[in-house]
Amino acid sequence: MNNEGLSEIDGPFPVPPPTHEAFEILLDYGFTLDGLGLRESVDALIDVAVSLASQGDRTISDALAEVSIHGTNRNNREAATEALTHLAAFGKVTSPCYELHDAIREESRDVFEKSKIVELLGFLPGGFVEPGLERQVAVWAQGRDVLALKSLEALARQNRLLSYPELLVERLGLRGVGDHWELDPASEHAGGTGSVLALLYSQHSDLFIDAFCSFLRERDWMYVADLFNWIDRLWRTERSVPTKIRNALMDRIRSRQTPSTADPELFEFLERWDPESLASYTWSRHWDAWLPDARVALADVLGEIDSPGQETRDQAVEQLLALTKDGRYAVRRSAFRSLSRISPESLQALCELSQYSDQQSNTEQPPTDLRRRGAEACAWLTDSEFRRSFDCFTTDPERSVRETANRMSAERRKRDAAKECLSAVLGVIDGKTEEVLSAWKFGQALGHIGDDACIRAIREHVGSRHLPRNVRHWLERIEERIEEGWRKATQKWPEPWLSWAGSIEEGEGQLIVPGDEPIAVHYTLFIQPAISPSVVGSWRGVAWSPDRSAAFAWMHDEAMIVFNDRRRGNIVIANNSFKQILFQGNGPILHAAAGCVPGKPSTLDRTETRSD
Repeated sequence: MNNEGLSEIDGPFPVPPPTHEAFEILLDYGFTLDGLGLRESVDALIDVAVSLASQGDRTISDALAEVSIHGTNRNNREAATEALTHLAAFGKVTSPCYELHDAIREESRDVFEKSKIVELLGFLPGGFVEPGLERQVAVWAQGRDVLALKSLEALARQNRLLSYPELLVERLGLRGVGDHWELDPASEHAGGTGSVLALLYSQHSDLFIDAFCSFLRERDWMYVADLFNWIDRLWRTERSVPTKIRNALMDRIRSRQTPSTADPELFEFLERWDPESLASYTWSRHWDAWLPDARVALADVLGEIDSPGQETRDQAVEQLLALTKDGRYAVRRSAFRSLSRISPESLQALCELSQYSDQQSNTEQPPTDLRRRGAEACAWLTDSEFRRSFDCFTTDPERSVRETANRMSAERRKRDAAKECLSAVLGVIDGKTEEVLSAWKFGQALGHIGDDACIRAIREHVGSRHLPRNVRHWLERIEERIEEGWRKATQKWPEPWLSWAGSIEEGEGQLIVPGDEPIAVHYTLFIQPAISPSVVGSWRGVAWSPDRSAAFAWMHDEAMIVFNDRRRGNIVIANNSFKQILFQGNGPILHAAAGCVPGKPSTLDRTETRSD
C-alpha cells in the first residue's frame, strides 16, 4: 500500500467497542486548554458511559456519581456530572445520589459547576428534589447567569415552576391573563429561557400556548431556533402541529423575510408541518422584497414536499416556474432542481420552449435570456433528455447560450461524481477497517467536488443515526471541506454567492481596526444559533465598501464590527481579498451598552467559554 500523504488522511480510523477500561481512563482525563476541559474528552466520556450503561453495566452511574461528588479535579467533576445527566435522561441512574444535596451547596464549587449539578437534578426522579433543595434552586433561578437558567429548567422539568409565579413574570417575561399566560410585550428577551417556556408548554399546553406562539413570532432567532427544532421533533413523532403554532410560523416567515433580513430555515419547518400552505400561499406578492437567500430556501423546499396531492403539486410547480425567471442564478438553480424532483415534465417543457430552432424566423425565436435559462435548466433533465437538449443549446448561434450550456454540463458531471462518492461515504456505518479503507478515497474526493446537496445529506445522515465517534468526526471533516470548496465554487457563479446557513442580516456598519480610523462597510451577517442555552452561538459574514471603491489594504487578523443597530462584536479576518473580507465572530454579539475592545476576545461569562 502506498502511504504517501497519509498525514492528510484524517479518515475514520477504526475504534474498538467501548470498554470499562476506556471509561475509567476518560473519567480521569487530564488534557485541558487554558485550564478548561476539552469538549471532545467530555463527549467521548458521555458516549462510552451511555453505551456501557445501555449494555447493562450498573456500575457506571455509581462511578460517575463518585467523581461528581468527591472528585478532586474540577474538570473531571464537571465531565462526570454531565455524563450522569445523560444517563439520567435515559433512565440509567441506578442509585439515588443523595450526597448531591450537600455537594451542590459547597462553596468551593463555582457557578458553572453548580449549574451542571442543577441540570442533573431536573432529570432525576421527582422525590429526589426535597422541599429545602427546591427552595434553594428557586432562589438561584432569580439570577441572570447560567445557574439561574439551569435552575429554571430544572424546576420546569420537575413540573414545579408553576409554584413560583414571580419567576414566570420576572424571568420569563410572562403575564397572567385570565386563566392562561401570555408573553408581556414590554418584557425584554431573556436569553435562553425559551427552552423553559417549551417545557412549560409541553406540560400545560392550554396555559402557555399563547405565550409560546408569541415567543416564536417575536423573539430573536438565536433564542427561538431551538424551539422550532423541538416542535419539529414532536412533529416527527406525532405527525401534527397545533394550528396556532403553524400560524405563528407563517407570521414569522412573513415578517422576517425583508430586504435586509431572512430566516431561511423557517421554510423547511413549514414544508413539513403545513405543505399545503407552503404551496398555496402566493409568495410572489412578497419575494421581490426578499433577500435572495429566502427565495433560494423557498425554491428548495417546494421540491421537498412529500407525496403532494395534484392540487398542491400544481401550485408548487407554478411558483417554481416563476422562480426560474429570478435574476439570481442561485435561485434559478434551486428552482430547476426542485422542478426535476416534482415535475420533470415541466422542466422538460421549459427547455423545449427555450431552444433555438432553424425552422423559425429570428422574430419567432425565444429571447436570448430565455435560451440561457433553458441551458441552465437542461442540466437537471434525465440523462436521455439532457443529451438531446444539450446539443441544441451548444449549437445556439448566441455565444453566451453556448457558454452557459458548457458550464452546466461541467457542473452536471461534477454533481454525478459527487453522488457516487457520497454513496460510498455514507455507507461507512461501523467504522471498521475494511469500511475505512474502501471509503477513504471517496471522502477525499467529495471534499473537493461536493455541493450543497452533499452537505445536507451528510448532516441528515449524522443527525439521524447513532454513528461511532470516529465516523462522525470523519463526516464532519468532510462536510467542512465541502463547505470550503463549495464557497469557492459559488463565488465563480454569474452572480457570486455565499451559501452559509443561518439567520441573515444585511446593513451598513463600521469596521474598527486597532490604530486606524473606522471604515464604513456594507455587511451580510450569518447567525447560527447555539446548540444549547449555555453555549455561545456562532456568527460570520462578509463586509465590503458600500461603493466598492475602498480596498482593505491592512493585514490585521482581528478587528471589531459595529452593526447598524449599534450592536457590535469582535471578529477574526478569515479571508481578505482587498475588495471584501470574510470574517468569523470571536465571542458573542454584544448590545450597545456592552463594552468590546477590538483585537481582544470579548469578556465572556466562564459558562460560555467552557462550552465553546
